[in-house]
Formats: sequence, structure tokens, C-alpha cells
Amino acid sequence: MMKHPSEHSGFSPEARLLLQCARVHLDSGRAEEIRRLAQQKLDWLMLLGMAYGHMVRPLVYRHLSAVSDLVPASILDHMKKGIEADYSLRRHQTEELSKALDAFAAENIATALMKGPAFAVLAYGDVGLRHFIGLEVLLRERDVPKAWAILKSQRYQPRVDLPPAHVTAFLRHQHEYVFGRDDYTTIHLCWRVAPRFFPPLLDTDAIWKRLVPVRLPEREVRTLSAEDSLLALALFSAKQRWERLRRVSDVAELLRSHPELDWDRILGQARARGAARMVFVGLQLAHDLLDAPVPEPVRKQMQADRAVGSLASGVKKRFSEGIPLTPGPGERVRIAFSAFSRLRDKIRFLVRLSAIPTGEDWARRPLPEALIPLYAVLRPYSILRRLGQAVLNSHARADLGAYEPTEMDLVERILMLAEVGPSDVVYDLGCGDGRIVIAAAKRFGARGVGVDLNPKCIAEAQENSRREGVEGRVRFLQQDAKQVDLSEATVVTLFLLWSGNYVLRPILQRQLRPGTRLVSFGADMGDWAPDKTITVQTAGGLTGPLHLWRIAKS
Repeated sequence: MMKHPSEHSGFSPEARLLLQCARVHLDSGRAEEIRRLAQQKLDWLMLLGMAYGHMVRPLVYRHLSAVSDLVPASILDHMKKGIEADYSLRRHQTEELSKALDAFAAENIATALMKGPAFAVLAYGDVGLRHFIGLEVLLRERDVPKAWAILKSQRYQPRVDLPPAHVTAFLRHQHEYVFGRDDYTTIHLCWRVAPRFFPPLLDTDAIWKRLVPVRLPEREVRTLSAEDSLLALALFSAKQRWERLRRVSDVAELLRSHPELDWDRILGQARARGAARMVFVGLQLAHDLLDAPVPEPVRKQMQADRAVGSLASGVKKRFSEGIPLTPGPGERVRIAFSAFSRLRDKIRFLVRLSAIPTGEDWARRPLPEALIPLYAVLRPYSILRRLGQAVLNSHARADLGAYEPTEMDLVERILMLAEVGPSDVVYDLGCGDGRIVIAAAKRFGARGVGVDLNPKCIAEAQENSRREGVEGRVRFLQQDAKQVDLSEATVVTLFLLWSGNYVLRPILQRQLRPGTRLVSFGADMGDWAPDKTITVQTAGGLTGPLHLWRIAKS
């Protein structure tokens, strides 16, 4: 039964419209509710940013097209072009994945697909209705080195370039290894479903016995069963702090497309591994926000755990505020910690989180073979450093975006996409510790200007530029990005919220000269069609679109 509009009374009209659209099929009541909401005075740019940020743009476009007489043509056109570009890229990526799978099969490497296009078919019934980025290939740990060599022979480069002596230790600590190629195809070799600091909710050996076939446009592949997919979604969503509505839509569509799930096995396995609360939170959100058909006995078990309702309410409050805000490191740990119901699981999570190095740790500090055990010693320092930076900068740029250091492999991709060279002047709005403009000067010979409100960031950036020997080519301004003079810029970089980009848009349009390149990670510019968009995934697991615009006129 459709939720009455008052049940989402704390949501903005844009957020309520997003919820109505974030599903595959509509009944007549929902279609009428979408038409009613679309007739209101809406911030269509905000809705566009929400659809993109929550990764449900294909579904939103599908249903807004049915009321096209009520939607600004520029909004629909922007969404259509973005979806067409995404689909073209995804089609190319899955074709390239098919070649890799053929090469794996030739070497007797058994594979299955997780998430991505296979899950889109399993739950949504159409690969074009679910946004996905990486291509996750499940294989056995013993086959990873062979698969690794095959991908390198096909021009893929690992996000963390490890010497052979590190491979065994990396496999022991990690759950996946990410490879990328210049055509923006990203393949994840996965030998576990989730990082080791999460509970082993799914036994990898048992998964292989329950795989099911699905048909992609290029080939038939195997993927996780519906029950295993639901358990995997619980882990993925807890890891990502239920940041985006797409995770909720994933659960809702899986339940709708598979009404005969084996709930005894799902809940029995979740309880045995201490992860029942993770499963219940996802089910609660899917039921409350998208009317997912959760069986009554299961709902009663959800309600018996008061923490489930509290966690779900916190997530719904974030969704009601519009564009998804990425929680800081401390908030991420708190949310994940709260998802465990048993004390021993909470303790194990914290111990493993503080001891198991991530891919980013390996990438940031390459150590010789004899010092590999030091990664576990350095890990707590890395966590404390990130938490400290988050606390110090929590008050800065609240209207544009919260500061978190940009991973160095993403810095490289940003500058390469902008084609930075010695004649450029690179402005980074919200520069943090200055790493983008410092890299532009040191690696590409450019000049750079970093802008940030936070005096501690400015002081750190100045010290970093001295240490890197580029203080003569860069300078840093403690200034509001909305008030800075950009007239000399030839490249401007942004890593802000969608709302931050929209605030700056008229300023950029007024000040930037024709030919200036503008690069933004994550957030777009509304109906400004980018000249180029690529999808990136960093060594630390951050995934998203990287947009490039070339200013055509002032």
C-alpha cells in the first residue's frame, strides 16, 4: 500500500518526489502522486543533484518522463544525456569485462559477478535501471595472482602497485584488488565479500555452491543467489553507512523480484554471525521509505531491536535533508559500530579496524618486504590523523562541503583530466592541505593557488609546499571561495557538495575566461553538460564521477 504523503512530512517536496520515483514499477496511486508533486514549485536543480547523488537517476528519469509536461525540458534533457553517456560507458565496460572473463576461463579460473550489471538484472530486471561503477569479480584467493597477471597483460594497472613480495600479505589483509585502464574500465578482483573488520556474514566457499545464472547483453554469468545478495547488501550498506538511497532501492527491488526468499536461512545466518541488526536496518529502510514487502514475522523481529529503529531514523533524517552528505571518519565508525548488536562483535570490529591496513595505507607508505608487519603498527596513526583532520576542519566550508583529504591517485586523475601543463594556473577551491596545487606545480610544472577558510589548513598547505620545494610556484589564500578573484585561473578544481557547486556556479560563469577547464569530483553543475565524465575508484575505495567542463563563453 502506498505511503500517505504525511508519513514523509519531514521531507522536502523534492525528497518526497525522489522517493516516489526510486522504484521500478508504479501503481496508479504513485503515478498520480508523482504528478501532484511535480506540479508544486520545486527546486529542480536540487532534485537533479539528489537523483545523481543518491545514484537513482535512471529510475527518476524513467518516471519523470511520464510527466514531461510538468518538468523543465532542460532538466529532462540533462538527465537523458547523462544516462545515455553512462549507458554507453557501461556497455563498453561490460564488453571489456567479458573479454577478461574469457581470459580467466581459459586459465581455469572460476568467476562470478557481484553487484554491478549482474545484480541489476537479478533485482531490477534491466541492466539500464541501476547505476553502477566498478565491476566486481568474485574468485578464489588462490587464483588472484593468475588473474592479476592476466589483467596486467590486458593493459590494466593496479590501484596499488605492489612488489611480488607483498602480494601474500596483501591477500591476507584485504578483500579486493582494484585494476583500472585508460578507457575508464575498473575491475575489482574480490576474494572476500567485505573487509575483514566486518563479520564473515557470507562464507566464501559456501557462496560458490549457491550461485545462480543471469543473462547480460554480452553473455550469461553467475552471480550470488537472492538470499546471499541480501546478506551482501547488508554488509555493503553498513560499510557505506547507508549514505545513498540506491542501497535502499536495491533491497526493495530484490524483495519485490524474489517474493519467496528463504527467510529462515537469511536470519539464521545473520544471527549466527552477529549481523542481524545490519540486515534489519536495511529492511526497515526499504519498508519505511519504499514500501518493500517485508513479511510480517520479519517486521516483528526488527521491532524487537530498538537500535534498528534508531539507526533507521538517523538515516531517514539524512535523506530528508536532500543531497547525500558523506559522514566524516568519526561518524562512519560510529554508524558501523552501532550496526553490531553483540559486544564481542563491536570489540572485534574496533580491534580489526585499528590493526588491518587498507589499500590506501599500502599506497601511501610503500614499505620494504622486511617491514610489512609495520603496516599494522602504522594503521592506528593513520586513523587518528584522519579523525584529527576531520575535527579540526569540521566547521570550515559548511555551506560548500566538508573537508577530507583527497587521495593522491585521485589528485593525479584530476590533473590529468584537466590536461594541466607548465602554462597553467590551477585554483583549488577548498584546498585543505594543498595537495592538488602542490602536485600541479611539482608534477606538471604549473602555478597554483589554494583557497580555504580554515587557517589550520592554510598553515599546513604552506608547510607542505615548502617541504616539497614548490613554495615559489604556489600560494594559499585564507578566503571564502565565493569571494576569491578567479580571473587568472586556467584550471579550477572542486571537491564539494552538489549544493556547493550550485552556489559557486554563477560566480564561475561570471569570472572564468573562455577556455578555462573546470574539474569537479562527485558533484555536477546541474544543466551544464560536461565535456567529459569519467568514473574513478581510488586505492582507498572512494568511487564516483569526475567531470570536466571547458568554459565556452563568459
